[in-house]
Amino acid sequence: MARERILIVDGDVFWLQMLTARLEAMDYLVDCARTGVQALKILKGTWVDLVVSAVVLPGGISGFHLFKEIKKKKKFSKIPIIMQSSRPGMKGFFEKIGVEAFFIKPYPVNKFLKKVKDVLEE
Repeated sequence: MARERILIVDGDVFWLQMLTARLEAMDYLVDCARTGVQALKILKGTWVDLVVSAVVLPGGISGFHLFKEIKKKKKFSKIPIIMQSSRPGMKGFFEKIGVEAFFIKPYPVNKFLKKVKDVLEE
């Protein structure tokens, strides 16, 4: 069975490294991007099974714009997306537009890992 590939997009190096380590320990393949531009470049060359993105990203493309870019391209539109932010007021908005889950930082990592597993098993 092929291992699932997850793309993590976050300008916060701590979260990027911590989530990468935890997901790799669960035997997922993980690609990392610090900006939306980097994430789009990765998506052009590599299939991913799940995108985990922060809302606020450096470099001019926000997590919201990344979400829109992914969903508008037929090739990527079925990729599930989990969003995360330290701003709790965004949760309702993102759930309405179709993210699989929204996590408010800091969050219990075990709860996040369970959600990742559930999403990938669907």
